[in-house]
This record gives sequence, C-alpha cells and structure tokens, in this order.
Amino acid sequence: MSTPDSRIKVFIRPRPIFANETEDIFNYKKDNIALKQPQKTSQSSFSFDRVFSTNTTTHEVFDATSKNIIENAVDGYNGTIIAYGQTTSGKTHTMIGSMNGIIPMSLNLLYNKLSSFEKCEFKIWISYMEIYNEVINDLLDTKSVNLRIREGASEGYFVPGLSQILCRSVGDALKVLENGEKQRTYRATNIHEHSSRSHSVFRILIERKDIEGVETDEQQLLHIKGSVRFSVVNLVDLAGSERISDVGGDNCETAFINKSLFVLTNVINKLSDSCSDYIPYRDSKLTRVLSNSLGGNALTSIICTIAPDINYIQLSLSTLRFAMRAKRIKNQPVVNEVVDDAAMIIAYKKKIALLEGQLATITSIKDSEIHQLKLQFEKLKDLPVSDAQECLIEEATNLYSTPKTKSKTNLNIPELSNLVVGFDIQRARFEEQVECKKLAKWNEECSKLRGIYLIELASLDERYFGCLENLYNSMINANKKHPPRQSQGSMHKAKAREIMTPRQGEYKIRIQQTNSTRVPVKTSASVERKPTIVSPAPKYSKPATLNPLKSRRNTKTISESAVDKLKKSNSSIKSYDNDTSEKIISTNSFSITTDNNFRNESPLIPSFDQESQIDTLAKTCSNSFENKALSPKSSELNIPISKNRTVRYEKAPSEDLQEEIVYNPPPDENTPLISLKPIECDLAPNPNTFLFGCNKDGSCGEEKNTATKNYVNLEYEFTQVSCGYYHNALLTSKGVLFTMGKGTVGQLGTGKIENTHILNPVTHPLYNVVVSSVSCGWMHTLCIANGEVFAWGYNGEGQLGIGDFYDRSWPVHVEGIKGAISISAGFLHSAAATENKVVYCWGSNPDGRLFKAPVYIKWKVYEKEPRPIVIETDGVSVACGFSHTLVLSPQGEVFSAGSTEHGQLGLGYTYESFSICYKIREFADGKAMKIGCHDRYSVVLTKDNELFTFGKGSFGRLGIGNEKDSLIPAKIEGFKFVDFACGGRHMLGIDENSVLYAWGYGFYYQLGTMAQDDYYTPQIVDFAGNTGKWAKKIACGSFHSAVITM
Repeated sequence: MSTPDSRIKVFIRPRPIFANETEDIFNYKKDNIALKQPQKTSQSSFSFDRVFSTNTTTHEVFDATSKNIIENAVDGYNGTIIAYGQTTSGKTHTMIGSMNGIIPMSLNLLYNKLSSFEKCEFKIWISYMEIYNEVINDLLDTKSVNLRIREGASEGYFVPGLSQILCRSVGDALKVLENGEKQRTYRATNIHEHSSRSHSVFRILIERKDIEGVETDEQQLLHIKGSVRFSVVNLVDLAGSERISDVGGDNCETAFINKSLFVLTNVINKLSDSCSDYIPYRDSKLTRVLSNSLGGNALTSIICTIAPDINYIQLSLSTLRFAMRAKRIKNQPVVNEVVDDAAMIIAYKKKIALLEGQLATITSIKDSEIHQLKLQFEKLKDLPVSDAQECLIEEATNLYSTPKTKSKTNLNIPELSNLVVGFDIQRARFEEQVECKKLAKWNEECSKLRGIYLIELASLDERYFGCLENLYNSMINANKKHPPRQSQGSMHKAKAREIMTPRQGEYKIRIQQTNSTRVPVKTSASVERKPTIVSPAPKYSKPATLNPLKSRRNTKTISESAVDKLKKSNSSIKSYDNDTSEKIISTNSFSITTDNNFRNESPLIPSFDQESQIDTLAKTCSNSFENKALSPKSSELNIPISKNRTVRYEKAPSEDLQEEIVYNPPPDENTPLISLKPIECDLAPNPNTFLFGCNKDGSCGEEKNTATKNYVNLEYEFTQVSCGYYHNALLTSKGVLFTMGKGTVGQLGTGKIENTHILNPVTHPLYNVVVSSVSCGWMHTLCIANGEVFAWGYNGEGQLGIGDFYDRSWPVHVEGIKGAISISAGFLHSAAATENKVVYCWGSNPDGRLFKAPVYIKWKVYEKEPRPIVIETDGVSVACGFSHTLVLSPQGEVFSAGSTEHGQLGLGYTYESFSICYKIREFADGKAMKIGCHDRYSVVLTKDNELFTFGKGSFGRLGIGNEKDSLIPAKIEGFKFVDFACGGRHMLGIDENSVLYAWGYGFYYQLGTMAQDDYYTPQIVDFAGNTGKWAKKIACGSFHSAVITM
C-alpha cells in the first residue's frame, strides 16, 4: 500500500457556453488556463493539476479528481471532494447531476471496491446535512434542525444528533441521496431557476475490519490485521458566490452565503501562507465542519467550476485566484486504525518470529566473514611488511572484482594501492604544515623586533648627524673668531670634512633640486634621472616638527637594556660604538610603537632646523668627538652618496610563506630619501584651490580640529584634487603629487604615520615621475604614473592590491595593470580600468562588489582579493563606493555590483541582498558619460548633461527634494550639469555656466553656504560675493570639500 500525495489537488472545469452568451474568453490546455486577451492589471494565466475543457464529461472528471480518494478511503484514509464556484457555473451538476454526478459514481466505485476484499469485513454509514443561513439541518431527518457543532480531543469537530444510516448496497445509498436532495433548499433567482441556497455535505463513514495477520507498506509501517480502520469521505457541494443585485428576492440568503465563502477564502489564504500561526476555522460553521479536510488528516480535491462568458469574467478570475492559493496547501493524511489488545499480541508474536529469523541469517553470515578474517590475519602475521602489503592489495583487488562489491564502490585498483601508503603521505604533509606555521610565527616575531630596531636606529642616526652638523658649524665659527695653530686647525677641519662631506653633499643636492622639469620616464632600470637645477622659487610651507615615532597606538619607553637586546637580535645590522650609544640614549629617552600589527616606517633624515633637540646633545657629542668615539667611516654608517638614480618600484612580497614580508620595509638606499626641509618643486604662487568643511586632522589645511566655516586658500596652483575620509591629494601641472591631512596609517604616502595640515610631496618612488591621476579612498590612496598604478595606506582588506594585508606609508607598485586610464579607491576595495577597456578589482568582497560572488569560509568570514582580478565587463571608467562598484562601458552603459541595501545598484525592488553584475536599464541606450558613487548611493551624468542619482537618500544627498531612498535612477530636475563630485553625505556639481551647486548634509559647512543646514535640492555656492561662475574642478570627502577655481 503506497502513501498518497498529501498536497491538495485543484482542478478547473468550465461549463459550456449558453445560447444567450457570446463566446468563450479562455484558452484551455492540459494543466493551464489563460485569457485570450490578457489583462495588464491582473494575472491572466493560471496553472493547476488539471484543466478540463467545456466538452469534458463528468465521468472523465470523476476519474481525474475523485477515483484515487475513494480507493484510498477503503485503506483507512480520510477524503474530501469540494465543488467551488460562482452561481450557474455547474457545481451541483458536477456533484449530483441526474444521479450521474461524482457522488453517485463514488458510491458505485466504493461498493465495487469492497466486493474485491475477501478477508475483510466492511460497514458503511451515510449522513447528509446542509448549512443554510449558518444553521445546520439534517436532510435525512426533517425534525433535526439547528444542530450544533462539538469538538472532541480525538474526533475533532463533529455534529452530534446527525443521522447515520447503515447502507449495505449501492442501491440503499442512492436512495438516501435522493431523499436528502428532496429536503435541500433550492430557489429560483434572477440568473438561475433552480439555484441551491445552501452548502451540502454528503458524508460516507467506512469501517473495515481485517482478519488476523501483519502487513507493511512501502514506508515499512506496521499494519496489524485484525484491527479496525475508519475513514470519512466528505462530498461537498457549495452554494455559489454571487452579487446581491443579480439575485433579487431574499438578500439575507446571499449575505450568509457570501460570508461563509469569504471565511473559507480567508482560511485558504492563511493556510497557504507559511508565516500564519492562527487559522480562523471558528469564524463559520462551514470551515469548522471542513477543518480536518483543509490542512488536516485528509486527502482533498477541489473542483473549481467557472462560467467562460465575458459577462462573468471578474467572478471567474476570482475563482481562479482562489484555486491558485488552495493548491499551495498540504495536508497530513494518515491511516485511521484502531487495534484491540488480543489482536496486537498475536500480530507482534508473528512479527518477532519474523525478525528473529532475519537476525539468525545475518548472524551466520557475519560469523563466516569473521572466521575468514581471522584466517587471513594468521597468514599475514608471519609475513614481512612488504609481502603483507602486497597481499592486502591482492585481496582488495579480488574483492573489487566481485559484482556485489563493485556495485557499492567507485574506487579503482590504482586508488586502492595508493590508499595503503596514503596515511604516511598525509602524516608527512601535516608535520610539514606544522613546521611552516612555527616558522611563520618565528619570522613574524623577528620582523617585529627588526622593525623596532630600525626605528630606534633611525632616531640615533638623526641625533648623531644633527650633533655633527652643529659641531661642524661651531668649529667653523670658532676658527673664524680665534684661529688656532695651523697644524691643530687643519687636523680638526680634516676630521670634520671626512665625516660630514658625504652627508652634507647629499643634503645640498637634495635641497637644490628646485623647479625640476617633470617628464615621463620609463620604469626600466636602464633609464637614469637627470635633475635640472634652476633658480629657486618661494617655499610653500614651514617644515614640520620631526616626530618619526608618533603613533595612534599605545606606546612604551625603550630603556637601555631593551636597546641592547634589540641589537643582539640581528647581528647583520652594523652597530655604532656602544659607549656613545649608551650616552645618547640615557640623555634623551624616546617612545616607539609596539603592538601585534606594528608597521615600521622609513628612516627619516633629520632637519637642520631642530636646534632644540641638537643643543641637548651637543656637549656629549663634542666630548665623544675628541675621543674619536663618534667617527666611524662613511661606509659603516651606510651614508648614501648623491648620484643619478633610476626609478625603482617596491615589489609586492612573495607568496612563499618563508619569504613573506610582515613589516613595512624602508625605502631602497638608491631611492631619494625624504627630507623634512620644504622641497621647492614647481609650486607656482597662484592660489586657485579652496578647502572647506570639517578640518579634522588638518584635512582643510588648518591646524585646529574644527569645522572650517571660512574657505581655506592653499595659496598655490593645482590642476587636480581628490578628497578621502580626512585626507587630500593634489596634483600640479607638471605631475607632482602632494598630500595633507590624516596619515595615521600611511595614507599620505610620505613615509610618515602622522597627521599634518601642511602640504607634503610624495617622492619615493615617484620622484621625477609624472603622476596623471589620483584617487583617495577611506584610508588609502591610488595614483596613476605612466600607465602604472601605485597604492599606499591602509591594507587590512587587501585594497592596495599588492598581494598582502600590511599597510604601506609610501607608494607601492600594483603589479599586473598596464596602461591604466581610470582608478577609484573605495571604502575597503579598489578598481582600475585600462586603455584596452580591461577592468580590474581588488580588496574586500563580502557582497559581490568586485563583480564576483563572495566566498564565505564561515559566518561573516569571507575570502579577500589582495591582488587585482579581471572582471568580465569591459569598461573605460570605474567608481568605488562604500559597498558597491560602478563600471562605465565603452558604449556608454553602466554596470553595478555589490550590496542592494539602499538601492545603490539601481535595479529596483529585489529580495536579493547583493548582485554581482547588473546592467542598469535606464542607461542601456548608451547615454552615460560619467559615473560616481560614495556612501551607499550612486550618480550618473549623461551626455545630455542630465544628472541621475539613486541609493540612500538620507540628509538629501540625492538632490531630488526628499530624504527617501531611490531604488532606480532619479533625475535632478531643472539643472544641466557638466561635472559632479560625490561625498559621504553631500555632493557638489558644476553646471554649463561654471556655476557651483551643493546639496546634502551641511553640518560641517561642507556645502560652502556658511550655514549648517541640510539642502535637499542643489543650492548655489558663492564665495565672498562672487557671481558663482568660477568653479573648474571639484572634489568631496566624507565631511569636507575642495574646489579648484578657473
């Protein structure tokens, strides 16, 4: 006996067209019904278990809908067949007809089925009731009216007092049906002359008693013969839904009919919704009677009848929508079986005997197998190891060759041979991995010590050469005032020149390289740099105070003993004289950073302006100089000598675990060292750049960390500017790159980890190289030089693209990208596009923002991309935001990827949390010209100078007049823009007349309007009473802005 399908089956039966009707409006297929003329406002096509045609006979309907339920009812399953539909659609004709409907056919099939069971006893009772105006009447007993419904723990809902007539033949059952039909309520209406005005339920109760025995079904469930199985079959003919205006006469009947059908529809809706906990069965008597048939212990079929004429289209569509919801419901049918104790004991004895026989068979087979294994073990015990292995392989081969074993395994003979020795190989690999992890930990600790030592060494070098410079100048001045004897003076001058000449020459050449012409140079080592020395230009700033050990982390003081330990930890580093080192350290202690994520910075060359630090050590150094303690050779001090040098890139670390660089390496000794003296390099005194907004960490060029209400003029001429979180990058007309602002993770690229409100040039390794483009991200920066991409700053997510996750405080070459024309630094990821229209992405990828599906290792831990990967989409421009990316194709189309949280991808309503590539259909015609994005919103400028924004709309950042999120691109009406810039929560735009506009968040005065108000639409920015027609280039950071004037 097989277990039937538990899902409610739904069938559609259309009646034929009447003579006074026009035409059929539906198309019928085997499992689909659709309107011939689809409607735009509603669903026009529906699929069900079976759709009948208008000429299908009732017998065919019975075979498809009811036959299976009647056959399973004999085996103990409850069943229900419901006819649902509008008035005049053929429900009663389908269920009863002229005694040839589904109810008479079910009775005939049931009694024929019972006659085929020889070892079973059957009893069948029949009851017939109607629900008229929410009152239950017994159709087989005219005196039993207004019956009540009770609820029992085992029976569920039942009607006490309802007549149950024992029928021993199909003739008796049909007579009962005829008598009940005579008592049912029918009435003529405006649209039907014999309309049923009540819901009728024809109920068949089946009792089956089997002879003693045991049987199991396909699910190995035990059924004990001698038990009693009960089942109930409900054959339901519902009254039709109808309009009160169409019926006429007593409107009370129609109201009760529609109310009960409405409750039935509500129950169906709740059952089809998996989130609903409460099902309102008690709201009507019809649903209480049918509660076991809807979502309970029963097999249910629903036959929905419809009228196919155009006049009934709305009622027919309502019926079809009801049927669509009903087919999603699942019941839990089980066999209703009751067993007495005596029959159960007999059956279980037979079952135990059967199981004992099976157990004995299995035991004998296992005993023989164990005996064979013991014999095989005795043979192998006396053989050598090599012979034993060969025997095992031979036995495995023989075992595999048998058909029974071969069908249960997919291994082949070579694999079986490899498994014999595979354990040793895996154990060796495991031990190797353990050793590699130990070695990696050792290298990490050594690198930390090396980094600490290098910083201390840089500080000693600074003080040492500062003292020598001061001492040298003092000796020259003293000789001028009191000339010594010729031999003594010559000796002191010779010693001083021997020590200071190499370093002083380096300083002089470094400072004299003013206004050098920047020309593109190749990255080959064969190309040399030839500096051009011209007349000096005015200095652009005062030198910053030297503090190479400044850090945002916890610090501690390095004592004399700690320095001795560090020196002993690396014997390859050339040391200074011990006595002098101890004197210098004891005179002035200093602090350094020590933590797990330590990032070493480059040794910095001291500034000659730091007289306060040099004076404190002058006496010690002068005494040591007389004792020749501080007079090592220049080769021992590793003093670089100025000469023509080639541009060198700092290569990304090797993927080999033993060679991986775990600290921030210093610049190459052949690379020009960075001086804290102001470099006078082609800064023209033509102020054209203004900064305004939040001045945290000097991002707006002022020393105080406050919001800048006034505009800060940088007093020099720049051609390009980019703003990050709290730092800026600016380019001159000759391609020299300057940075300022927050630099705690090296995002300024000057080799220092400190904040500064003063412009600093980025030299290593971009000295004498033309930088064509720059982009500032959250805490990192990218630039393009000669088609190559360089990156520096925070690298915790691999957003620098150099193959590791360690920060850099100076530019590092991003390998693999040639001919770059567009770059973008986002929050924790980056992207670049080349002249060959190839797009690269790298960094964080938790939401597909790299146009690649994220790979999660475990909860919230995902794989990162520390090197550039090529995406499938071609592009000429890229834009990286907080959690998404945009790509502009050569055809002017826009593609988006990343999080869909606020609609920043422009794909409209979606249930997906992210998308790895979406083509924005609003720009499918190729009209996009420029793209941009920032904190969860995106911007597209078209060739018609129309600006579209979409995504997060808080603070009015979208400029569309409100704070609502826009899931699709929305046009900023009334403006024609030629350029724009995206900030964290605000935007700037330049229109066709070079007028500057701003909108969005304005608390930090970043909108330039001298007020802390938010603006939901573009507002003119007017500096100092100007007309506003002055903006040339614009940039926005998280909370500040920059403008380059015309």
